[in-house]
Amino acid sequence: HIQCAIMCKWKLSEGRLWAFTGVRIMSSRAWAYIWLVYLITAVALAEVVLLFPLGWDAWPTAGALPLLATLAQLFKVNAPRNQTYYATAIFLFAGVLLLSPALFALLVIVSYLVEWIKERAVGSPLLRKWYLQPFNICAHILAGFTAKVVYTFVASTSPVPSSGFLTLESVLGIGAGVISYVVINHGLIGAAYVLAHNTSWRDSNVADTEALLAKSVLLAMGGVTAVLRTVNPWLLIPALA
Repeated sequence: HIQCAIMCKWKLSEGRLWAFTGVRIMSSRAWAYIWLVYLITAVALAEVVLLFPLGWDAWPTAGALPLLATLAQLFKVNAPRNQTYYATAIFLFAGVLLLSPALFALLVIVSYLVEWIKERAVGSPLLRKWYLQPFNICAHILAGFTAKVVYTFVASTSPVPSSGFLTLESVLGIGAGVISYVVINHGLIGAAYVLAHNTSWRDSNVADTEALLAKSVLLAMGGVTAVLRTVNPWLLIPALA
């Protein structure tokens, strides 16, 4: 994701809240929206836990992805124009495709909780408000669940059963999943920013072209990672190097 040098309120390409600078008192509309997102996420989590198998048979992947996502979340790559990029989205979207919904949610929670603890341990000014990181977690969980549904629907139209990611429909499903993930994630974060600051969607930069492109590319790399994991896990070593 992207972090501006002047402490942007949220990372554009990652789609997340960092701080509501300049906001002393949250409006009732902003609080209602935040709690609504919390509630929807809780209901969605309860539903996937009760209705879908946890998928512990995929434990090697379920163990590796949280580790990789957490490391990606803690380390950044400096780029031109005072921006920093994080590779977390690669492993999150790979989790969307490879893990059960419940394990994907666990992947998001673990990686973002570790970052939250790290920011608090070093006394960072980021994520100080208690509701920010939980909201970021909810935004990614809901985006991931939506992307999973979209991918499954598109890929299921393939006439070739049990073909994994190796059909045209699966490729199109991955592309549709990427788009839905970006739309939901950035839409949820943008709405929170707009309500908290009582500003316009234009000022929120939620539709910043560079940010959306960067996020989409990282998510697409996650799709490639999932495909390589299915075809031959050893191919991930040169791909992620």
